[in-house]
Amino acid sequence: ASLFSDTIPGNYMPFDLNSTALFPSEATTFSSDFNTMYLSLIPEKSSNEKIFRAQYISNGWKIEEKPLEICNENYIYSHPCLSADGTFMVFSSDQSGTTGGLDLWMTRKEGEGWSNPENLGKQINSTGNELFAALDSKNNIYFSSDGHPGKGGYDIFIARYNGSNWDEPHILQGTINTKDDELAYTINKTDSKTAFYTTRTRSGKSRTQLYIVDIN
Repeated sequence: ASLFSDTIPGNYMPFDLNSTALFPSEATTFSSDFNTMYLSLIPEKSSNEKIFRAQYISNGWKIEEKPLEICNENYIYSHPCLSADGTFMVFSSDQSGTTGGLDLWMTRKEGEGWSNPENLGKQINSTGNELFAALDSKNNIYFSSDGHPGKGGYDIFIARYNGSNWDEPHILQGTINTKDDELAYTINKTDSKTAFYTTRTRSGKSRTQLYIVDIN
């Protein structure tokens, strides 16, 4: 936590996860009531990330022992993003049927489980990698890609939701994208007026910074 007026860390609360996974998640997504979380972790005896579900109980978060049933042990399943109404989830995977490295896929909620994943198609996915999907309140999708034409490295793109599918993606306009990597754009699903993203330098001294965006 940090005050807007400076860069001195304020009071914080550790986000503890009791799990046998090898390292903490680099991507999490929450239900609208913040009682259910989906996160990507590397389970024991595996070298690839899988998506797990966790429930908030009286003494903290409890992660289910097994990953979601959509996860095939031979592939990567990472960067889950739950829609605002919780009816579908977008994630990155290199499972069979990809157009490049990691593609964006979608799965729909079916009772307590999830449907067979659907690839978002060649209009969204490139021959490179599509990572860090984020959905706003209108289900427009933001993601980082190193395969679509951009300014360099990973850039952030937006694809408008037309009610049944997503239109052709366009690079996010303004000063956000640079010759370096722009990653993990996450927008407030309630009002879509605030977002965060991360930059990572591609040359010289390695540097990673977090930015907040005020959307007019």
